[in-house]
Amino acid sequence: MKPASIIFTRFPYSSQLGGEEIHTFAIAEHLRKIGHNLEFLTSCRVLLEYARSNDFKSRKIWMYKPPVTPATLLLFTVFSPLLLIWGFFICSWIRVSRKNPHIYALSFTEKLILSPWCFLFRIPMVWIEHARIGNWFHKNPWKFWYTIWENGNDVTLVTVSKIMQQELGLPSAIVIPNAIPTEIFKKLYDVSILPEKVQTYLREHKFDIGYVGRLTEDKGMEVLLNLKKAFPEIGIITIGSGDYKNILEENGIRNYPFMKKEQVACFMQNIQLLVLPATKTDPFGLVVIESIAAGTPVLISDKVGIKDYLIEGQEVLVSSVEQFTETVGSILQNPSTLEKLKQKSEKTISKFDYNKMLDNFAKLFQ
Repeated sequence: MKPASIIFTRFPYSSQLGGEEIHTFAIAEHLRKIGHNLEFLTSCRVLLEYARSNDFKSRKIWMYKPPVTPATLLLFTVFSPLLLIWGFFICSWIRVSRKNPHIYALSFTEKLILSPWCFLFRIPMVWIEHARIGNWFHKNPWKFWYTIWENGNDVTLVTVSKIMQQELGLPSAIVIPNAIPTEIFKKLYDVSILPEKVQTYLREHKFDIGYVGRLTEDKGMEVLLNLKKAFPEIGIITIGSGDYKNILEENGIRNYPFMKKEQVACFMQNIQLLVLPATKTDPFGLVVIESIAAGTPVLISDKVGIKDYLIEGQEVLVSSVEQFTETVGSILQNPSTLEKLKQKSEKTISKFDYNKMLDNFAKLFQ
């Protein structure tokens, strides 16, 4: 294998730690481990902090936000000639200063601005699509140029689930299903490692539903509010932060903003059901793998990408958003349903081979 100089680029609309960033960290660590030279060229605060904390080369570089809102679309278009000139200087510098360069492009901006120059300088690109696809993409006038450059011989488009491939609508997209190391979640923990508040929450009800993730509308917070209203006798505990934090707490839903991985695993092991009631497409849903590894059954909406990799009713419970409350009611009336899922958790989790995922990404740079 000839070592490559792989430059990770990301110029996001906003910078926060989430599944996309964690996935990126895992890929970067593996590529470095097998001998490639890694570097981050980004304006993303999260990636810069990670790079500096883990001894990766990194450069903070300016590039305008992706054109995904009316305001950023207008300004991106107005300044696109200057952005393209800036992109030329970036790519020419990469071509001259790096041996066997490749670009691992994470955001819409560099896919539009750097791709023509990468084509000119023969710099292969891997485009990663993690974010939910919607009108910002399909009705975006810049989509034309996205598809033009995506058809180039030096671009490989990769996404993390079948549902994302379908939403992109581009047959050339390669699917490499997500995966995580599950050892932390399989290990049994004593409840004493949880924050005292969470321990108290778990003692309040005989049946607890848990949620781990961002507290935003697209993740299904209104569905959680409906569940609490329909079943006040059950506990609903969320781990995360976001716009709905205060609203959830005002309606009797308990929240704790942040916990370490081991604590999240312990939390999952001490609830009866984890839910992911996404109301808009959730590209994959790594939290589902975590919960199954912890031995806790999961109920997801049919908007979650991982549903295409699991057998409904045997490995995961799936419901439409509209029927989510009714489905929970059925589970409460027939809890043996959850026991059947628990018994198959070990076999279910074996479907998601973390090392295989890493190897598949490594093959993109051979």
